[in-house]
Amino acid sequence: MLEEGLRSSTFSPAEAAQGLLSFVRFELQDGGANAEKRFVGLFSLLCDRLFGTLSKDKEGVLRHEIGGWLARQNRWDSQVSNSSRPSSSRAPSGSSNVSSLDQDPVIQLLCGMEALKTKEKLPTFLEAISGNTEARRGVRVQYPIHALPKSTQEALISVIDSVLQSTSSSSPLLRDNSVCLFGKLLRVGPKDQLDLQRFRRRQQHDSSLVEYNSRPLSLSPRGGLSSNPLSPYKSQYENASNAKKVETPHITLNMVEYFLFTFLRYPLATPSTATPAPQGRPNSSTTSQSGSQYGETVYIYLFRGYLLHYLPHSKNNNGNLFMGFPSMSHEHELFLRIAIEFWFLGNLELMPTSKSASLFRERLQKVKTSTGSTMTFNYLREAYDLVKLSNKYEPPAASVVVQKCLRYLVGHALKDPIMPLAVWDCYEVTVNANHTLTDNKENMPELPWCISPTMTILQPALYSHILMAFRHAPIHVPGSLFHAALDVWLLWLEPWNVEKRTKSATHSGNVFTNTMPHISSSQFSKDIQMVLRTAKPNARSKFNSKWEPYVAANLYFYTIPLALFLRRARELDFSSRCFTRSFKIVRRVFRVYVPEVLSVIRKSLDNKNGSLRNLVKSHCNHLGPFSPILPSDIMTKEHSMSDLQGDTKNLLEEIYMQYNKTVRDRGFLDRLEANIEGFFSSFGLVEPTTGEESQIRLLVAKAIQIAGLPSDYQCDGAVPSRSTIDNNRQSNFGPLLRTNSGNLTDEGKSQLIAGKIILRPIDVVTQGGLQMNTLRKPVTPYELSWLVPLTIELSNHFNSKFGTAFINLRFLADYRNLIFLSLTFWIAMKALV
Repeated sequence: MLEEGLRSSTFSPAEAAQGLLSFVRFELQDGGANAEKRFVGLFSLLCDRLFGTLSKDKEGVLRHEIGGWLARQNRWDSQVSNSSRPSSSRAPSGSSNVSSLDQDPVIQLLCGMEALKTKEKLPTFLEAISGNTEARRGVRVQYPIHALPKSTQEALISVIDSVLQSTSSSSPLLRDNSVCLFGKLLRVGPKDQLDLQRFRRRQQHDSSLVEYNSRPLSLSPRGGLSSNPLSPYKSQYENASNAKKVETPHITLNMVEYFLFTFLRYPLATPSTATPAPQGRPNSSTTSQSGSQYGETVYIYLFRGYLLHYLPHSKNNNGNLFMGFPSMSHEHELFLRIAIEFWFLGNLELMPTSKSASLFRERLQKVKTSTGSTMTFNYLREAYDLVKLSNKYEPPAASVVVQKCLRYLVGHALKDPIMPLAVWDCYEVTVNANHTLTDNKENMPELPWCISPTMTILQPALYSHILMAFRHAPIHVPGSLFHAALDVWLLWLEPWNVEKRTKSATHSGNVFTNTMPHISSSQFSKDIQMVLRTAKPNARSKFNSKWEPYVAANLYFYTIPLALFLRRARELDFSSRCFTRSFKIVRRVFRVYVPEVLSVIRKSLDNKNGSLRNLVKSHCNHLGPFSPILPSDIMTKEHSMSDLQGDTKNLLEEIYMQYNKTVRDRGFLDRLEANIEGFFSSFGLVEPTTGEESQIRLLVAKAIQIAGLPSDYQCDGAVPSRSTIDNNRQSNFGPLLRTNSGNLTDEGKSQLIAGKIILRPIDVVTQGGLQMNTLRKPVTPYELSWLVPLTIELSNHFNSKFGTAFINLRFLADYRNLIFLSLTFWIAMKALV
């Protein structure tokens, strides 16, 4: 029997899924009270078998136990015959070219019809639980609220308290996403959450109940889940050692809501112990999924299918004419906001801008009082100090599965074919208004909001997620949340990288063109796919002026995260071992800011620009308390990209200093090749299209455009020249007093300690000490230690004799050079003989 198979952990997932498919497509479709009652029971069993039952781990966190299908490493057999109704002509018929995952019965059971690559679109489990919601209004499932993040629990309790006290939901604990989710979207609204209301009343009047905020809530003996979903919730108590009663509150959900809450929370509550792996090695799958659990592969595949089901792309039936975005349905918004609550927000509480700015101003005031100096406040320059958390940084998106799903979610939102039409329609309004109102820019019409409802809901959550990751996540770990947030941020900045392709283009190798807005209504089919490609560091930008409204509607995505990145990028490892990888990260960010994009950013930051001001004001409204400035202050407060000059210079100097260390550690042949290339390229005989030095030149040129650095900041189009820095030092900070050998004099040391001169890391290699610095560096592994002092003494002898500081014979202590010279001498002698 199907129920008995679902209760057994050894029952084949493929066989169980095949049996459930037959039930959903045949018996449940035929209708009847018995079929409905059986379906409700199967729903509860399927959730336990798919995810695993909930229980507390050693730390008191609710996790799914081992045994769920999604926790399996090995692939289950998907070739199962349909014994339930083999003779029925209504059985699904698969296409001959579908992938192995498409043929998995578990995928076919849980995916929506949109994601199934089959000829016949038959209902699945997802349509079964959501298609008859109104008829099952009496079916309620209890979900333990301590399975929610702590901040979400507090927001939910605050919503319930506002109902009990008949007040508006204005508590500081409430987040906008939580208010919409628990106050508006759940079928059982806060006024009908009777169990939570009774719990809060008893807490207020019964002193024997443990207070909600005083300690974590305890679990009921059954893990907080009712064995019968149809039965009403009954309060359960445990006798604690101190004779106090501890109650486990639950939130009442319907079947769709319960499934989405459990599904989206699952990556954060996977079993704490998995199949044992050899010591020192991570768990790996024995299947063809190459290193990842098969259950994780199934989960990600299902999530991508749910994106198509719950967040379908808009369809335009008016050719290239934009007629507005369709309204988001109840289930669509529910799915998106639950994902935001679990994956973006979690237990994190980003401090509102007004509060963090107030704390920073207090610090500035103390500095002014103690030093007597005047210090001004600028959000773009001080962004790093203004991103503060109200609690410890424990991001929910640290899970690798969640990182992948977030990337798919953002990419799916950006690939909406109607969004470019909305942006370009907004641009046309601006162009027409500029032609009409040439003399009066203050009467510019209000521009329509140009991004989709999905992106509008995502905007504040994604903005906070990027800021917190850039500020607090580790940067030295390649797969850390910092780098995951960086990838998502770069996708959001360049929606113009979305391309369309057809199935024929996939096989013929045609070049994909960015002609997405010219798709007619008849072209919205399975034959056309929207592709969002990650741009390479040296790729050309596809931005054009029609995307100006998008940049204005996401202005602070282009400025504040950039300020944080410039500060944190100095922590990247630019040593010889990791220079290429770290330098590539910086190049990926800088390539976004082409002159055309920078022009739009500067126009949007200009409070006198009326054409884009309304979009920026709407953008501030959507960011809410995390907006850098209030919408009412847009006309009075100004920001400039030149505020980033300090962090930009520091980053370039760090790169240049580490690069010179890398050059000095090179072997003789590598240095010879670099010198030859530099010699010929200086005369224009060779184009320096490759090599790290030419890329540094291009990076500095790009930095000059981004931060408005002075044009004389570069040497040969790349790095500050020695003469430029010397002139700046002489004019701004006075001479650096050094001896002929390059060391600071006593007076120079006194000036440095007193702060009368500024010594930057770049001065080590530019202020008369490059040769002396390399001469006195520590002994390297490829040098003969007994020969190094002799070469140094000989170099000092020649330098003092000829009155110079540029003779360095230490290369003779390098055994590689000695071998090369010995071979050369031997070959020459052989030739002479």
